[in-house]
Amino acid sequence: EIASYDSTIIVDDLLLALINIQIEGDVEYTASLIEKYIQKRPSDIRPYQIMGDIYLSNENYIDALSYFHRANLVNPKILHNHLYAGISMFYLGYYFDAINMLEYALTLDEYNGLAKFYIGLSYFELEEHTNSIHYLTEALLLNYINDEIYYYLGMSYKFKNQNMQALESFKQSVLINPTNGLSHFQLGDIYESIFKDDLALEEYQFADKYLDSDSLNLKYGTLLYKNNFHKKAMSPLRDYIINNPYSDTVLTYLGEIFIIENRFPEAIDTYNRLIDLNPYYSDYYKKIAESYYKLGNYKASKEAYLEYLSFDTENADILITIGDISNKLYDFEAAELFLLEAIACTDINEKLLFELGIAYGGQKKYLQAAQSFKDAINLSKEENPILYFQLGVVYQELSLHDLAIMQFSKFLEKNKNDAMANMMIGSCYQKISKFEDAIFYYEKALKNKNSNALNILYQIGLCYKGLEQNNNSAKYFKRTLKINPDFALSRYQLITLYFLLNKKKEAKKECDILYMLDRDLYNSSNYCTSL
Repeated sequence: EIASYDSTIIVDDLLLALINIQIEGDVEYTASLIEKYIQKRPSDIRPYQIMGDIYLSNENYIDALSYFHRANLVNPKILHNHLYAGISMFYLGYYFDAINMLEYALTLDEYNGLAKFYIGLSYFELEEHTNSIHYLTEALLLNYINDEIYYYLGMSYKFKNQNMQALESFKQSVLINPTNGLSHFQLGDIYESIFKDDLALEEYQFADKYLDSDSLNLKYGTLLYKNNFHKKAMSPLRDYIINNPYSDTVLTYLGEIFIIENRFPEAIDTYNRLIDLNPYYSDYYKKIAESYYKLGNYKASKEAYLEYLSFDTENADILITIGDISNKLYDFEAAELFLLEAIACTDINEKLLFELGIAYGGQKKYLQAAQSFKDAINLSKEENPILYFQLGVVYQELSLHDLAIMQFSKFLEKNKNDAMANMMIGSCYQKISKFEDAIFYYEKALKNKNSNALNILYQIGLCYKGLEQNNNSAKYFKRTLKINPDFALSRYQLITLYFLLNKKKEAKKECDILYMLDRDLYNSSNYCTSL
């Protein structure tokens, strides 16, 4: 308002600019006001300094340098202008010019620590580390102290392989500012280089809180991995791979970690990425196959193992593994082929013969299966009970029940409470009409909480029926109905037993229930159809 009616006033634009600065107004509007004032008072150094400071604080170093240069033209003997012109040159990357300008500033104030600091930084960027150490140390002697000075002093010492001096500098940096992630990182790097992994990991952990850096993620994650801290290593290595997706080294670390940590889907994804980078490295296919196997996806595992086998067609271990998987997929013919091929590539061993026995058994080639299991037993360095069990199963299929009982009994020497083996012996004795022995083993099987109680109780009922102990037989059939009231076979047996026990009313009741449960069984009962 004043300027509008008093043209002699010439500071209005400067005052408006200062007010705009105070209220953090638009920088360009401030500059326009300053330029208007400069046109009226070109010899006043203040507006040049004001705009230089504003542009410097806003990291607009070119415009800042321009205003400080104009200020120097007005008065070349003012420290502020040379000092901040030199700092602007530093941030623009004009390191030699920055040094010259800041050296001139020191002729105006030889004790200026800020000038010494930026001269030291300039020499650091020029990789003249002896000079950078000199000026940074002088800055400290002039009480210009902050964590950055110690950080760059440490870096200068480190580049000169003076690790002890570097270590002390970085320690001072984090002592002043515990959140200086760069200094923590460098401390970790030095400790790692002198094999103090515990201290290195501690510093990397601090750095990780304050610093987002691929270099840190790589070194921290790798050191954790090498020290077997696999779960902790996952996070930094994953962060690294986001920005560096083609690092096969880090992907390999991650793949191994995922397998160790039983994270098989992630392991499969990682090794597939490695295959994209190098499709001719066979071990990746093997790792994928192993992961699918652990997940129980045997079909996918077999496909991956076949890919691996294409690189090493005579690998007996892989042939045996594929045979094992084929058995699990009930593809017994394929299992036999792979296992016979393995025999041609290696010495016969227990694992191979065991799987071959399973393959033969699955195809009902019981004589070959029996021979395979017997040969496996002969080769076994330590008695393997499962071989006796499988041989017992084969003998049972061949109706050689006495021999089957012998093999199951050998299995029970190491697994005396095993429900299945006790039940199989009971079944063998039942087949040869030794019902009391059968009942003994069935009762032993029944004590195991994992046993199939329904079937065992039913078989005991049949054994008592074979012994013509009808009351006991009926008792066991009724126990099955407590487990499953719809178990039609027990109701069918009870009909006969009730008839023999002269419990015709009970027999008729069972007929009525059986009629609803199983019409075929009902029609096969002479008693029910005669009612």
